[in-house]
Order: sequence, then structure tokens, then C-alpha cells
Amino acid sequence: MFKKFFLIFAVLITAGFFGIIHRADAALSVVPVRNPKVADYARPAADSFVSALVIDLSSNKVLYEYDADRIWVPASLTKLMTSQVFAPLQTSWTKIVSLKAEDEVGGGRLRVDTGAQLSVMDVMFSTITASANNTATAMQRLTSLTKDQFLARMNSRAKDLGCKVAEFHDSSGMNPENKITARDISLIAKAAWKIPEIRRAADTASYSFTIRNTGEKKTIKNTNELLIDPNNDLYVTAGKTGYLEESLNNLVYTVRPSQAAVKQELMVVVLGAPTKAKMFDVAEDLTKWAWKAYDWSGKIVEVAKDDFQDGSLIKLASAPEVWYVWKDKKYHLPDEVFLNLYFKGKNISIVDKTSADGLGDGGDYKFDDGALVKTGVDSSVYLVQGGDLRPIASGEAFESMGYKWDQIVTVPARVLESYPKAEIITLAVK
Repeated sequence: MFKKFFLIFAVLITAGFFGIIHRADAALSVVPVRNPKVADYARPAADSFVSALVIDLSSNKVLYEYDADRIWVPASLTKLMTSQVFAPLQTSWTKIVSLKAEDEVGGGRLRVDTGAQLSVMDVMFSTITASANNTATAMQRLTSLTKDQFLARMNSRAKDLGCKVAEFHDSSGMNPENKITARDISLIAKAAWKIPEIRRAADTASYSFTIRNTGEKKTIKNTNELLIDPNNDLYVTAGKTGYLEESLNNLVYTVRPSQAAVKQELMVVVLGAPTKAKMFDVAEDLTKWAWKAYDWSGKIVEVAKDDFQDGSLIKLASAPEVWYVWKDKKYHLPDEVFLNLYFKGKNISIVDKTSADGLGDGGDYKFDDGALVKTGVDSSVYLVQGGDLRPIASGEAFESMGYKWDQIVTVPARVLESYPKAEIITLAVK
């Protein structure tokens, strides 16, 4: 039709991509609109960070990114995945457990003697709030899983969340072979914050508890200084820091202008800052820039039909539906699939109904010929050809066509229901 870029995306997007798209997350009640009067964010210096990402949480719209797919070492951001595997396996958060010598892996630690007894909840807060490596290592030991089994679950969950690069070789983050990207860690953190025990540990400034076998009182402080600082005009809702010599300083956090400003909540990722101070400065600057550079008011922007440019995205203020404009027609982006696939980070103009109605109805936005698609409900794979779906008979037939399995795009079944079914493919297409 008019799309020239599908094959590039198809290679990059695995079948797990759409597992991260949920109706509740993608519903665009208010999509932030770029304010043209505010200049683009200017990266302070070449070494200020290696990667950064700012996302509007309510719409998943990317407001800023810099090299967000660069592979990086997560350091203690690893603990956000460790805790996600650990938390569901707990039957009692008040259960008393002991730390052992084998939990010591170096780096930042909960400063207690070997054999110290504390609750499972104390372990969670020490790992997330204070970023203690010995309690993070203990998390794996305190489950019924072997180290290899625990790591397998961490890596499997990362794939389920839609991560493209994330790979973990230990539970504390001390291993420099661990890998993530800024985009990956945004998915991991978002999932972590949905687990109440992790969320509480990530938004708590300080936490006090008692070592049960010695009576020693411990108070730990959050490593996220943006949460602790009372004068920065930020309402931090959760966060996690990480440092390793090979990784430098890293942060992922969620933040609002105030407790009530839920619709302006952002997720901000900064990786590879040279110092902690620079990391926090950049994160704060990016946050406040985004709030200035985008408008969440939902006010209608008067855009005449003749002013629509081919390739622009539009929507009404009163409805979540988004259209793609091309040759005086508007094409519906069904269920945000194409919005997330092709147009991530692209500005969406809010227009009045008269202007939208003045465009012809182009129907649903379609995949290009050559796309390989499937739904999440069965294993059938289809080739898009001439606007039809052609089922591929078998894995042997699929591979005979020269395609790779990671070229398949998984979409909700309803997206494919509008496509006519055509002749089945049993042999390679010549």
C-alpha cells in the first residue's frame, strides 16, 4: 500500500512482542501531545549518559529516547527481575530466614554477620530499597530452585515481557555478562511495580527492622536520591538504581508532578552516567523537560482537513481510537498494534470531529505483503499476500521459504479477522 518499512521491523520483533500490549495499558484516555514551543531535549554532554528513555505510562507513548536499544550491563537493576521470580514463590512474608556465607558476592551488602536471621519481607526491602547483593543472592537460595533453574526463570520472564536483549547470569547484578537495554528495563520495571511487595520496597525512603537472633536494629535507606530529596518537586512512585564498574551509574524510576497527577506519570531510564550526581541530574532534567514539552490537557487542537500531512497520526479527544492519515483517508490502527509496532514515539494530533469526518474511511491499517503473522491462541502462521492470509502448512514448508522464526509478528486474533483467508502454502513460494 504505502508502507515501506515492515520487513525491517519484522526481523526485529519476536513472537513475544505483543505479550506486553494490554488493553488497559494501551487505552489512550489522554495521549500527551508535543508542545512545539518547547525545544527538543539537549543531551548535556557526550558522556552524560549512554542511553535514555522517557515513556508516558498511561499511553505507553515514548516521549524521548536516546540509543534506547543499545546493549548495556544492568548492574543492580538485575534485582528487579530477581525479585519478580522470588516474590510469587513466597508463602509467608513474615517467615524468618538466615543469611549464609555463600550469599556473599561482594559489592554493596546488608552489613550483618553470617547467620543473621530476618524476615522474608526484610530480605525484599534490603534487596530493592538498599540494593544489597547478599540478600539478592539469598533470594535464589531461599527458593526451592537451583541457581540454574532460578536464572532460567529470570530469562524466561524477560522474554515473556517482550524484552529483546535481556539476559541474566546471576541474581545480584554483579556479573558483567548480564545484558539489557533501556527499552528492556522499562518493561521489567513496569512489571515489577505491579507486584505490591516490590513496589513498596521501591518507593520507601527508609526501612527499619530487627535482626531476630541478635536484637540488632537496622535502618536502610533507599539508593534513589530523587525519592529522598524533599525539594526537587518530584513525586517518585518507585525506582531502582544500579552501579558496576563496567556499567557505570543506572536508574529506572516512575514519577509524577504530584500525587494526584496520575495521568502525567512517567517512566524514566538513564543508563551509563559517569557519576551518581550526573545520573540523578539527567533523570530530573529529562522528567521536567517532558512535562514542559508535552501537553496532557486533552484540549482539541484545531487542524483543518487540508492541513493534514500524509503519515500523520490523529485522534479525537473523546475517544481512544487513533488513525493514520494517507491521501485524504484515515486508516484505523486496530487495538494499538500498529501504533506500537510502526509509530512508537510519533506525535499524535488531537483534532475535532468535523476535521476527522472530512477524511475518507480507509478501513483498518494493513500489514505489507510478505509479512509473517500469527495469533497468540494457536500455532498457525500466515503469509500476507495480496491483502490475504495464506496459512503455511508446516514448519518444513515455512523453513523451505527461507524465513526465520523470529520474523513472525504475534498479534491479537481480532486483528487478523478482517483478512480474507487464501490458499494454503505447502511448498516454497517460487
